[in-house]
Amino acid sequence: MSYCVNCGVELDKTLRRCPLCGTEVINPNRKSEPDPATRPYPTKVELLERRATRRFFLLMATLMLLIPPIVCLICDVLSTGGLSWSAYVIGATAMAYVYVLIPFALEKPHPWLCLALDCGITILFLYGIAAHSAGSWFLPLALPIVLSVSATVGAVLLLFRKCRARFVRLAGVLTAAALLCVLIDLTLNLYLQRTPVISWSLFVLAPCLILALVALVLNRRARFKEEMRRRFFI
Repeated sequence: MSYCVNCGVELDKTLRRCPLCGTEVINPNRKSEPDPATRPYPTKVELLERRATRRFFLLMATLMLLIPPIVCLICDVLSTGGLSWSAYVIGATAMAYVYVLIPFALEKPHPWLCLALDCGITILFLYGIAAHSAGSWFLPLALPIVLSVSATVGAVLLLFRKCRARFVRLAGVLTAAALLCVLIDLTLNLYLQRTPVISWSLFVLAPCLILALVALVLNRRARFKEEMRRRFFI
């Protein structure tokens, strides 16, 4: 015989709560039975289903992505008797795989790892083109530009990770874009004209720096910043 610990009402053995006061019935002598509402499978089944769906999509996307390079390779071998122009298609397919499918395959893609992989596969692809065409543009032109773009993206990622102010982020993005244009302009002039000068990047540098300064000024004006948020819904 069981009684409610709160109001003392006699309780039936099948009751889970007191019918008078609603207090939960706790009987240490009664064997615990599984709640019929409890699912007999893991509570994280949705996570397992998402993982299985992600793996299936990754497998299907990989198979679909293999079609263009295989077809181009067969056509290249049949027409030229060897590997020539199809190497560019194979390299581009590898880049697309690294750019898109690898971040999708990771449950929590790390931005620094993805940036390093993107930079590495881009450098390898451009080096393969330069080696295949016997070009001398890889070291003085392609490599500095790829490293400059990667460093700029890394700086922006670091800024977004360390700073929460939107106007400061905007100023940082504008400044990084302006400096990237200057680096690309300088690299092109060094490669083409053998002179370390900048030309067209000045038209990008000046407005970007001015807008970055405006963003920093707006960030310091708390009242005006709140008014801008209300007016422009940002």
